[in-house]
Amino acid sequence: MIVGKLDDEFKTFMRWRGINIDSQLFDLKLEEPQNFAQYRQADVDSARIATFAQLEAYPYLSKRFLMKRYLGMTEQEMSENEMMWGEEQGDPAISSADDASLRNVGISPGTIAGDLDNVELAAEVPPDAATAAGAPTGMPDTAGPGAAQGPGAGAAAASGPAQQATQ
Repeated sequence: MIVGKLDDEFKTFMRWRGINIDSQLFDLKLEEPQNFAQYRQADVDSARIATFAQLEAYPYLSKRFLMKRYLGMTEQEMSENEMMWGEEQGDPAISSADDASLRNVGISPGTIAGDLDNVELAAEVPPDAATAAGAPTGMPDTAGPGAAQGPGAGAAAASGPAQQATQ
């Protein structure tokens, strides 16, 4: 569209200047424009990398600071770079950051049934004298061995096996 207008204007200019060339013999065509933005970006990147490489040797400069200041990386780009680097290096501590969820604070995307399946069931208390006397089975003994279980149990606990053996 612009090329057609430029072709007509160029041929008119040639006639006005006195150059007699048949306008049917040629058509004006322009080359595709070059993308100088890519060349400029490559030049900027190489200058930044050179500066970063020189300053990286100093132990008192943080690598994250250098990446932010001289490579122009944002916090998001740095964390994405760290995750990708961990995946490439096979470091499960870094690469599994994507797998981190709120499960460690008690929130999970699953159902309650899925969570209950993952809970370790408490070992059932073996039947003893207390369960034979009518205490429900499967309930853990929270008072501990030898503790009083109810009214009047203190005397039985105080008598204990040692006194029962002497009687």
